[in-house]
Amino acid sequence: MIKERTTDSVRLEELETFLEHRLRQIELFPITLKIKCFLQDKLRIFVEGNDIYSPAPEAVFKSLKEILESEPIAQVYLIEIHVLIKGKYQKSQESFGQDGQEISQPLRLNYLSDMWMTLEHYIVLLKKQYFKLIQKNIINLKDKKQAKLILASGLTSFLFLGGVYMMTRPCVFGECEILQKADNLAQEARLVFAPSLSDESLVSAQEKLAKSLKLLQSIPQWSSYYSTALYLQKDYQDKLNILSLLIEANDFEKQALSFYNKAPISLEKLEKVEYLWKEAIVKLVSISADSVGYHLVELTLTKYRDNLKNIQEKIFLEKQAQIIFKQANEAAKLAKYREQSAQNLSDLQLVYSTWETTIKKLQDIPKATTLFHQTQPILKQYLDKILITRKRKQQEEVAVKSYQEAIKQKKLAEQAQKSQQWSQSLTYWQQGLNYLKQVPKNTFIFRKSEPLITSYSLNVNQVKTQLKKEVELERIKENLAQICFKPSQVCQYIIGEKTIKVTLTSSYLAQVWNTALEAKVQGNLQIQIELLNHISSFEARLQKISNQTQKSIEVYNGEGNLMALYQAR
Repeated sequence: MIKERTTDSVRLEELETFLEHRLRQIELFPITLKIKCFLQDKLRIFVEGNDIYSPAPEAVFKSLKEILESEPIAQVYLIEIHVLIKGKYQKSQESFGQDGQEISQPLRLNYLSDMWMTLEHYIVLLKKQYFKLIQKNIINLKDKKQAKLILASGLTSFLFLGGVYMMTRPCVFGECEILQKADNLAQEARLVFAPSLSDESLVSAQEKLAKSLKLLQSIPQWSSYYSTALYLQKDYQDKLNILSLLIEANDFEKQALSFYNKAPISLEKLEKVEYLWKEAIVKLVSISADSVGYHLVELTLTKYRDNLKNIQEKIFLEKQAQIIFKQANEAAKLAKYREQSAQNLSDLQLVYSTWETTIKKLQDIPKATTLFHQTQPILKQYLDKILITRKRKQQEEVAVKSYQEAIKQKKLAEQAQKSQQWSQSLTYWQQGLNYLKQVPKNTFIFRKSEPLITSYSLNVNQVKTQLKKEVELERIKENLAQICFKPSQVCQYIIGEKTIKVTLTSSYLAQVWNTALEAKVQGNLQIQIELLNHISSFEARLQKISNQTQKSIEVYNGEGNLMALYQAR
């Protein structure tokens, strides 16, 4: 923006530079448009353009008028615009602005007068420089006339050569082709830069802008195009700075992407990638929003931020995986300790549940982490470990169940014994013994069940013996019943531990005695023989019972007198 002037004269060179700059910001207008300002009765602005890409005079006139009307200068001077583009001339039909400023700037006649004034200034500078250079050498000359001659000759040569040098520098007379070349290179750089932000396009744009800058730097200070060149140098240098930032950002991107080919990425490398993405973003964020191609910068920023977010998520997962892995290691250590100190089924169940926790932790490690691949062999090892523990636990459970059943059978057997249910008691003892024999040797409960096997076996044998006695006793009772109660009762019996006491009934003894007397009186030999056979058979049967039971049999009459004794044979 032109500094506001209300009392001082307008600085025409500043106005020319400002207007050329504003027109260059409009993409339709090339850099080759030249502006000259003259101030006398009014402010006259001349615009000239001979480039084949120059816009129509109407467009230049319209844009220039809009620029001027937005500036304070239009409130001070009457302004008249003249446009000559490729031989087509247009002048403002009427002046605009206000007439209120005293004219104090002489009318500019042509470029040559301006150039001559500049040259005069530099000749003075050259003189000063010349005298400084020869002062040391001429001071030792004794002949003053010779010194003056040398001084005059040298000064003339120096001024001539300096003038020739200044006149032969670029853009001193006529059109400035260097500006056009610089502008062309800048436009090419812009075209290369526009489609993408690839390394090739950025480097190409950088090279073209660097060449353009070098061309502009060759325009000397005494050129009328020097102020324009200075402005463009600053503009191109700003663009070069932006390109440098973009190239640096691309370098960070390439470094970051290089890690992606080395999957899986460790936490240390992930944090390095995070740093690279952040640095790339910092480079792009520092680029001004009004820079050329900023829409591409915005797209790249979005991509970089997405990549950063993705990396940060990976870092989060990797850190979570490390926490989980640490917990799994601690659980595994606990499981091993409990396994070594286990003493019973409860301990084994605790070992099993701890291995389950360990495995669950390892299985919770995300697949997209380095630890997932590292822990797979460990997971397989722990799965084998829990399989062994499961089998051992199941075996212990079976052992405990068998032991508990054996204890239960023991209680039932003892209850049956109290009721003298020897057969049922034997069944319980035998079942209990079988359960004890089912307890595996490599179980914790085996230490408790093994001593019981001897006890249960002893009880089985004892009950068997008792049961045998009971069976024999029943058989004795059946035999005695056959003797004493069939066909009629002839005696009673009591079975003791060592003897069997048989008491003949009084009626039976009386019947035998009477029958024997009658047969003897009658001389009935047959009855006598039968009676003797009956008594002999009775005695033989009692002897047989004595022999079978290994008990002596005592026979008594009704009065309790011992009548006969049968010893076991």
